[in-house]
Amino acid sequence: MNQDFQDIKDEFDKHGPQAGEEVAQAMYESLSRRLTPYFFNQESINKRRLIIKLEEGEKEVGTRNKYDWLAAFNRHNAEGR
Repeated sequence: MNQDFQDIKDEFDKHGPQAGEEVAQAMYESLSRRLTPYFFNQESINKRRLIIKLEEGEKEVGTRNKYDWLAAFNRHNAEGR
């Protein structure tokens, strides 16, 4: 997951704050889709730890708009992904 956030940060920096924000949000969406099965196989305490880790990675990237990881996991789970 650290590499995922490094890749997102690289793309964010490459495109600048305005366009980079859109690119980063799309990459967060992709990452949340990939992590959804893992998230729902965790115990409650580990789910919270995962969300905290994702939020920390998001801060390192520097995006202005907060990504709602829990809502994304629930959305993807409902979609059957």
